[in-house]
Amino acid sequence: RVTVGDALFQIEPEQYQAVVDQRQADLAMAEANAENAVAQFNRGQELLKNKTIAQSQVDELKAKAAVARASIAQAKAALTAAELDLNYTLVTAPVAGRLGLARYTVGNLVGPDSGPLATIVSGDPIYVDFPLTQRQLLEAKRNLKARGTDASGVVVTLRLPDGSLYDQDGRINFVDVTTNTSTDSVTVRAEISNPDGILVDAQYVGVVLQAGEPESAIVVPQSALQLDQQGQFVLIVDAENKAQVRRVETGPAKGADIVVSSGLKEGELVITTGMQKVRPGQVVSATPPQALAPDGQATPGDAPATGASKQ
Repeated sequence: RVTVGDALFQIEPEQYQAVVDQRQADLAMAEANAENAVAQFNRGQELLKNKTIAQSQVDELKAKAAVARASIAQAKAALTAAELDLNYTLVTAPVAGRLGLARYTVGNLVGPDSGPLATIVSGDPIYVDFPLTQRQLLEAKRNLKARGTDASGVVVTLRLPDGSLYDQDGRINFVDVTTNTSTDSVTVRAEISNPDGILVDAQYVGVVLQAGEPESAIVVPQSALQLDQQGQFVLIVDAENKAQVRRVETGPAKGADIVVSSGLKEGELVITTGMQKVRPGQVVSATPPQALAPDGQATPGDAPATGASKQ
């Protein structure tokens, strides 16, 4: 790791040091000339009082003193420029972070077209960029508005390449103002602490977004949801193994599932496929979804069902 100002490379300072030495000598000479010019001017003023020198000569001495003082300022500016050039030969770390592999070694020729000498990654905190589709972004904005918060209230968790969850949570600090037309997505950036350096630059990670505290909810497969003139409903299997209509209200979708906000209890059996073959009141034999006939269709009297689960 490096901190701001740490020396990284030294690039041939000799010729620039020689220029600095020359500019220092020029400054000393300018100061000496100015001292002499000022002394001559002061002497001329004394002689003018005794009428032993003309006013024009005193004016000339005054101008020479002014030029000499200006020469000092010019010499100082030249020295400052030379010292800057010399300082540029010592490459220091502009930011704190982790230093990557140096691209050049001692004796290599480098110049303006050589490219970066090395890369420093300011790894703590680290920034994670990820895309959200327009649909995801709109859904997120609606959910956040309903919760009375904004993007800064979203907790960002990372899934590492080995499948584990990173132990530091982050926060969104930037949402781009333009859409990538080729992907119909918007770039979002999160800031995450990285004290142990587990995350590295350009690493691919999974992003899990969570707004507010987790809430339990009943979910069923979206395939189980049906719609008629009275609204949404599902077919459940009651205690007598009979199919019954259950009116439900739904919330947001979650992958292949959908949240049921009212109408179902945890553990109730919901028919997920073959609903067109089942009538309310019909006795059915609940079968797990994976236990279908080879052609993927339920056999007569079977109703593939899943328990309404709470997540």
